[in-house]
Amino acid sequence: ETHTLGGAGGAAGTGDAALMGTWWQSLAVCTPDSNGSLTVTLTANANGKVAADAVCLVEVPGEFSTPVIDNHSPGYSESSTGWLAAFNNPDYSYQSGFRYHVAGSTSDAATWSFANLSTSKHYQVLATWDNVTGMATNAPYTITGSTTSTVLVNQAMGTGDAALHGNW
Repeated sequence: ETHTLGGAGGAAGTGDAALMGTWWQSLAVCTPDSNGSLTVTLTANANGKVAADAVCLVEVPGEFSTPVIDNHSPGYSESSTGWLAAFNNPDYSYQSGFRYHVAGSTSDAATWSFANLSTSKHYQVLATWDNVTGMATNAPYTITGSTTSTVLVNQAMGTGDAALHGNW
């Protein structure tokens, strides 16, 4: 199942959240798998650069229930060597830096892996990035928990500008 965030019209705001001094974009609401695991994978199979910064989970309803996984934290991994470091606007990225990859393939992936989650709870998945020049308008985030869905995100819009077109 594929969904699109941050459409061409650029309508702002319904999926945005300012948390911990950073703007975040809601990707989905989901439940972990039967082992309490949930992964978020971003691939470079896009029409421009893709930015891998941080992903966090928020219990629905509730507050932060899991640590944020940043691009230099345990739980973050990359499957190819083409990922590069960038430092940018601290208002839009978590801890003032992110990783990026030029347009590539599904084998060029960044993954955030959450473990030991409650299997009876729903979690809102949030991501952050900065909209530097040349970012993809179709960056594919695949969220795997009790189900799998792919969300196409317009990263050419900053997380403070992207719009959420539905929860699933």
